[in-house]
Amino acid sequence: MLMNTVEREIEDAAAAYGVPEDASRLVVLREQDVDAVLAALRGDQVAVVQGLDQAQADEFIAAVAAQLGLLDQLAIQTGFASIRGHRENVGRNFMTVNRRTDYQFIPAHSEGGYRVGMQMAAFYCHENTTDGGDSVLFNADSDSPMWERQRELVVKVDLGGTRPSRGDIARAKVMYSIDILQDVLGADDDIVGERPSFMPGVRVLTVLTPVRRSYSAILDRNVHVYWDTVASVDFDSGKEYLRMLVACGLLKVPPGGVDIAVLDNAHERRVWSSGVCYDALFKSKLTRRLAPGELAIFNNMTWSHSTSNWTPGSGVRNVVGAFA
Repeated sequence: MLMNTVEREIEDAAAAYGVPEDASRLVVLREQDVDAVLAALRGDQVAVVQGLDQAQADEFIAAVAAQLGLLDQLAIQTGFASIRGHRENVGRNFMTVNRRTDYQFIPAHSEGGYRVGMQMAAFYCHENTTDGGDSVLFNADSDSPMWERQRELVVKVDLGGTRPSRGDIARAKVMYSIDILQDVLGADDDIVGERPSFMPGVRVLTVLTPVRRSYSAILDRNVHVYWDTVASVDFDSGKEYLRMLVACGLLKVPPGGVDIAVLDNAHERRVWSSGVCYDALFKSKLTRRLAPGELAIFNNMTWSHSTSNWTPGSGVRNVVGAFA
């Protein structure tokens, strides 16, 4: 459990919390207007379409994805949900969201990582009768100097002078999702751990590597992205999200008090501390408790998503996601 002094530090820091809420970045639509959603996305806004059932949400997100050239990616990501077993498919294009225990929140992150390059994210609400469960979206400042401190957790190899065969290359792609000729340990990489290797003389390493810009097809430019592989491995990201919840009055505190190891859904995945400050990393945020029938769509590369916690037994939250 966090000591009282740490709790006070979080409260003091929260008093100076500086990521502004900007309602002008939200476009609410009462009709199924694909062109209006595309215009919002290209203006780096978040679109919320109201009055949809699950089947309509499936059809609509597919129509948006098709216009952006992402329909194949939508199908691939939906398929991964069942193959990996960490989520369950809902409808044709959606999947369940991250599992969590009582009082847990989901800190800010963009889905996926640099190698996947996921472009678009969407969330559809079936029900939310809890006393929390707000969706909080953060718009990244791609030019912030804060990015120089950020690192992504990835797998790389140290070939040690070995020349991999074609079979080695194919096997590594299946086992580690890497290209062992390209994903080679660099001078700026910090080794976190080592994995078993099937190639004699070749080390397979988990490393923290400097973040790189990714190409946003929606905006037609390169941007810095707060990937899950960046955000969810950083202890300070969890602390910053907790600071935001306190500052905005969104945190539901369990009877045992503020214990970030219990509250933070990604805590067990974190391996280092970057010194990240949300005030410098994000330009603005949007907070919305999605209502039944609402579909929120946004650029996964420029908007990080998160969810506040709620009091167990206060109601039911059923929100599903789609990614492309």
